[in-house]
Amino acid sequence: KNGTLKQMGYFDSQNGVFFQTNSTTFSVVRRTYTSGSLYDEVIDQANFNMDTMDGTGGIRNPSGILLDLSKHQMFIIEFSWLGTNVIDFSLMINGKKIMLHRMNHSNVILTPWSKSGQLPVRAYMENTSTVANSTTMSLTCVVVFSNGSPGDVRQIRSISSGINNISITATEK
Repeated sequence: KNGTLKQMGYFDSQNGVFFQTNSTTFSVVRRTYTSGSLYDEVIDQANFNMDTMDGTGGIRNPSGILLDLSKHQMFIIEFSWLGTNVIDFSLMINGKKIMLHRMNHSNVILTPWSKSGQLPVRAYMENTSTVANSTTMSLTCVVVFSNGSPGDVRQIRSISSGINNISITATEK
């Protein structure tokens, strides 16, 4: 929707990776603060290096699928922590993982891309200008898998609205 910013992924105010729609532009984002100033590397759908999902087929759209973000999607972000390996952004469609974009970091960047490999899972929505009607964002489930941690360090947290919508006021607390 025009005038609306939506972000969903593994990020905080300084570091992370996430999917984003800004008005009608779908993107993947890598956020970093390792240089001492905030930088969001935003890659728009038209510039994805694996599959643009624009429905045209060919080398830029090997799946041949036209992405419809008005429908339910399963988003996947995979990376190895240490701040220098690849970050893969994918979707799962009809039981098949379709990689949209890969960010390479080994032998490319001078410092780790993130100060931490332990970040919160977030969903963020903001009206960036006046919008004609209400804006919604719906998440069904979020899961984070981590390998290589010493011992069992998992923390299970959840919130449920049942089958009802959760109304959020415009005032930040």
